[in-house]
Amino acid sequence: MKVRNHKLLRNDGKTVPFDNTPNKSPGTITPTHLVMHYTAGGTLDGAVNWFNNSQAKASAQLVIGHDGAIVQMGAFNQKLWHAGKSRLGGLTGFNNFSIGIEVVNWGKLSGGPGNWRSWTGTLIPDNRVLIAKHRLDSTSAGWEIFDEIQYEKSVQAAIAICDAYNIPEINLVGHDDISGYRGKRDTGPIFDMDRFKGRVFGRQNDNNASGGDFMVSSATGLNLREGPGLQYSAIKLLPNNTLVNFIETDGNWWLVAEIDSNGNENNSGWVHSRWLVET
Repeated sequence: MKVRNHKLLRNDGKTVPFDNTPNKSPGTITPTHLVMHYTAGGTLDGAVNWFNNSQAKASAQLVIGHDGAIVQMGAFNQKLWHAGKSRLGGLTGFNNFSIGIEVVNWGKLSGGPGNWRSWTGTLIPDNRVLIAKHRLDSTSAGWEIFDEIQYEKSVQAAIAICDAYNIPEINLVGHDDISGYRGKRDTGPIFDMDRFKGRVFGRQNDNNASGGDFMVSSATGLNLREGPGLQYSAIKLLPNNTLVNFIETDGNWWLVAEIDSNGNENNSGWVHSRWLVET
């Protein structure tokens, strides 16, 4: 992906679908920051429709759906309304100098196993929920997971934006970084902003230096693929908590071998390292 004339282009050179939101301020901005959000909703269409509703008084430059589809809702140099009241490091009013990316996700949930609910009462399947504690909260809660391709497209879009506007790593933040003081919790503990920044700015993960055992950390499982990328076919789905052995790396894609209950290596293939944790 790349940015041209303040619009996002796909890898084929075509602009992503553009749906011009009315929820913006006149004039232009010079983007110096990128702010990540989740929508607190369930669908891409729902988020786009809401940001097109003048009563929402909210918007963002990009919305990314569960399947990786992207809709742009304003040029990157337009002042859209994604940050609200915000402050960080002496800066205030982040709408004035930042781009917002909204990733479709319900975020924090209520209830428990078998009865996880969004804030609207929508039932969320257990296999889409992880229990975690936000750094600004005192207790753990259920949070909806982010999909593999959704996370990957978020990385690609962020790379294009940060490259186009020379946004440094320190200026890539979550909404909770700038508005947590007023209760905002996106992107939440599941998105893992530290690792996201590492992907966007090209840092290698130290865990892969000498090999070793890792474990799948994805409630919906992780596809073992024939090659290092989403374009390769899936060999099988590795369930959450599956142990694997690292073999080699191709950037953020790792060649691993599945480890069975007897400690033997079985199927080998490529997985995205975002969904592995060291055991």
